[in-house]
Amino acid sequence: MRTKKELGQILLDNQDLFLITNSAYTGGLCPWIIELMYANKITNEEKDKLKEIIYNNRPKKTMYNYIYNPDKIKDNDAAYFWEKGFITPRIKWINKHLINA
Repeated sequence: MRTKKELGQILLDNQDLFLITNSAYTGGLCPWIIELMYANKITNEEKDKLKEIIYNNRPKKTMYNYIYNPDKIKDNDAAYFWEKGFITPRIKWINKHLINA
């Protein structure tokens, strides 16, 4: 299995997969990771490792942002840590928790 830094670099090198998904979930960190697995860029084991890292390092305030801004809850938006479809906060998270960890 590759290191966190290597997995983070794979995410950064495959930003084109960020908004491509066949499910209702798109434009988020977890669907991006699943798309990497579907594209054979990472293994299922690496996907699980990334999801565990995300869970253990999830942003505290933005995760609950929808509780304090209920007008933002539409469809599956409450499942996102940052605003759906915006890659910049996710890239910052990847750099902090994977590349520079």
